[in-house]
Amino acid sequence: MPTKISWRIPFIALMTLASLFLALYPIQDATLTSSGHLILAVFVLAVGLWVGTPSEYLTPASLIVLFLVVLALAVDKTTAAKALSTGMTGYSDAGLWLLILGFFYAAAFAKSGLSKRTALFLMNLTHGSTFWILFMVGIINVVIMPTTPSTIAKAGLLLPIIVGIVSTAGVEKGKSNFGKAVGLYAGASDNIISAGVLTATIANPLAISILQKGAGIDISWSKWFVYTFPMALISTFLAFFVIYFLFRPEVKVVKGGAEYVKKELQTLGPVNRAEKLTLVSFLFALVLWILDKSIIGTSAYNALPTVLQAIVGLNVFIKGLLAALILFIPKYGVIAWKDAEKEIPWGIYVMFGAALGLSAALNLTKSMDWAVMHIIGSLGLQSLPFIVVFAVVVLIMYYGHALFFTYTAMGAAILPIIISLAKAMHFPVLSLYIPAMTLVPYSLIFTFNTVPLLMFSSAGLFEAKDSARFGTIFGVVILAQWLIIGLPYWKMLGLIP
Repeated sequence: MPTKISWRIPFIALMTLASLFLALYPIQDATLTSSGHLILAVFVLAVGLWVGTPSEYLTPASLIVLFLVVLALAVDKTTAAKALSTGMTGYSDAGLWLLILGFFYAAAFAKSGLSKRTALFLMNLTHGSTFWILFMVGIINVVIMPTTPSTIAKAGLLLPIIVGIVSTAGVEKGKSNFGKAVGLYAGASDNIISAGVLTATIANPLAISILQKGAGIDISWSKWFVYTFPMALISTFLAFFVIYFLFRPEVKVVKGGAEYVKKELQTLGPVNRAEKLTLVSFLFALVLWILDKSIIGTSAYNALPTVLQAIVGLNVFIKGLLAALILFIPKYGVIAWKDAEKEIPWGIYVMFGAALGLSAALNLTKSMDWAVMHIIGSLGLQSLPFIVVFAVVVLIMYYGHALFFTYTAMGAAILPIIISLAKAMHFPVLSLYIPAMTLVPYSLIFTFNTVPLLMFSSAGLFEAKDSARFGTIFGVVILAQWLIIGLPYWKMLGLIP
């Protein structure tokens, strides 16, 4: 996998030196404990590793972070007793198990063929029109988005379909505006819409867990959907119009495109039992996730029988597990454990736990709160109005993707700072955190920053300069959306003062 690392090795070295300097530099402040001092040094190193380390090396980098978190807490008598439990807390987190549950469904949708059938069925509705093919790419990503927490898997599903259609169009890959538009939009809409559902990408459960550990606030599946999906959906369609304007297809109709899609659809044959069972199980999980006490209301909840109250009150992972069990029924189910196990990216599992261990340590020592408070005080930023801070957070969360190989690493590095920033500025934590966490999957600038864009680019549909052009311009559109639509929407929900 081609990655640009020329500046990243010196960057890691620089951050390592900064971490050592911070660890050894004496800080004369009674409000910062020695463990807090060391955890800040670990955080600086973690940011360096998560920014500079390519995705294939993130697992050992995260293990280093995990080891140093435990060690930093263990050398201080005030936190030594909690060192191991704090560092390892991420591996018992419900968000991590929700991530694994998502890959169960990914395996079922892939093995049954339901996801491919859905994509081809929707593409068949375009009748070969390049405008509607491009538009339908976004619709397909919206529809299949909740079925797997892997944007890579969703890109892998669309890739052969899109390459086949572009080849049928008879245009030159890499030169054709049609190929550029459909490839860019496939990767961009995959990332963008994944922000809209808690179980749609790995970074979402991580964001929830960081929030819970850093601010003691929990967000249900239903609340996540209400807070983020409308904004992600609007962004998806805004991306369509920007891409269509920048790369207007040179052909209006793909001759033979409709026939190609129909032929692919016919090869799947009639809907089979595995597809039906997968759909029933997934819809059951969605119903359970939607039926949250905060959504149905206290009076309706109290009117339910005790057993139903217990089910409604269950954790989102347990609800999903209840629905997913039918997928594993011997002889009658859709998948075996070996199928699901192949889908689980155990390296991300390691990083997820390490990030949450660091987040828990930052909260235990209050070191990030201390650091942000002192930075704001020294720069005299206490009086900045909310809208200015809001806009700066949006710009950092969007353009900051250019520094990271994965947006999951970006979320792990920046979201704890957002929590401390809100506290230091005396804003409600969610007023900055919800806009920030929604933008974590919006990695749209460089192809090497996100695998979906890299996959479509590697297929020869567009070049890195095309994604950089779109991604840079689209950041301005996102800022406008967050200010014009996001502010009043989240204010209506009571999140913004």
